[in-house]
Amino acid sequence: MLPPLLLAPQPNHLVLDMCAAPGSKTMQLLDGIHALDDWDVQGHPRVATGLLVAMDVSAQKMTSVVAGRLRKIHSPALALAVGNSKNFPFLRQRSQSSDELKEPILFDRILCDVPCTGDGTIRKNPTIWSSWTIDYALQLHSTQLRLLRRGL
Repeated sequence: MLPPLLLAPQPNHLVLDMCAAPGSKTMQLLDGIHALDDWDVQGHPRVATGLLVAMDVSAQKMTSVVAGRLRKIHSPALALAVGNSKNFPFLRQRSQSSDELKEPILFDRILCDVPCTGDGTIRKNPTIWSSWTIDYALQLHSTQLRLLRRGL
């Protein structure tokens, strides 16, 4: 839970959470965006100047876990997306005077908490050894690098 604290998102930031499920870090990032917002009596934000785009490759995790956690917040500063973050598109804003596309929109903060093998928890869960293979670890490393490159 340290990465969102180190990223320190501000209320006016555009933030991307590339691997959002299960959503705990997403909630922390959203707290930073809403840090200075005005809240109504039901606890819903009235003003949102920043935006958090939370994306995950698993539609099931996004709809059940992440959306379930965030449903109660009613934040206008949150957009959920299902897809592979390795292929996240370059966002561009259209010019108001023409259909010309402007420079790519850049994020102020990007959280890229990539998937891992879980082998760091072997002492707590020894059954990981039965499914762990070097091929899986190498394939996952490749995925991690592609996610990192896209985030950068």
